[in-house]
Amino acid sequence: MDEWIQDENDFVGLWADDVLIAFNRLCYLTDEDAWSEGLRKDQTIKIKGVTDYLLDYHLKKIMDNKKTKTLRFSTYFENVASIKVHEKRNFKKILELSLLELTGSLPKPTKNYKSHSRPENYNQSIEFILNSSFLRLSENNIVPSWTCYPAKEIVIKELINKSHYLEIRENNIIIGIAIFSMGKEQNNFWISFIQAENEDLLLYMLNIIYNQARNQNISILKIIVPDNWFDLEKFGFFSWERKHDFWLYDLELKK
Repeated sequence: MDEWIQDENDFVGLWADDVLIAFNRLCYLTDEDAWSEGLRKDQTIKIKGVTDYLLDYHLKKIMDNKKTKTLRFSTYFENVASIKVHEKRNFKKILELSLLELTGSLPKPTKNYKSHSRPENYNQSIEFILNSSFLRLSENNIVPSWTCYPAKEIVIKELINKSHYLEIRENNIIIGIAIFSMGKEQNNFWISFIQAENEDLLLYMLNIIYNQARNQNISILKIIVPDNWFDLEKFGFFSWERKHDFWLYDLELKK
């Protein structure tokens, strides 16, 4: 919460009798792409229209910013209150992905590979990521810890620089890349991106991430995955309640 308030993005709260009763945060993922997150209200407070007021405040700021081309937010499928207030303002659901979690150990791969913790060639790494089935099936969205970024070159380069990075090459050709970092809850590693040439290589990369997490006393791995990709459930990953539980919404901006 401290980072939300202190950074350069727009955190807004409402108080009643010096008590915080609701808040929302608007941030810019790129110069053109805005993101709304954290819309919350104290459910013990009977004041009506609070979340509507906060969302409308941020919508006005978006409309006044001529550079902004997209405004999106994500939500867990059961967050009915947030879905309702956003849909009332013409946000449309554009994508369903699945949140998977790993809390136990992983099977071992059959082969070992030489790994790199930084890109050997940024252009090659970014090209591999942009052309991956992971992004194509996710409709070119990349999700570090609930925030859904557009898979643009500037975004990917920043994620690589700010996150843990894993790259596998054979004969100087990239065959696997993973990007992961500490989740917002601070008790998990969130895998933002992972792509491998085959299932055994994928398992090898997941084991490296798993072992690094354990070395930092982290016990949980999380990832948002698309349909028709690798089956992570055979490795012990599981959904909280159901698949297709991560929903992405978009508002068409008419300026």
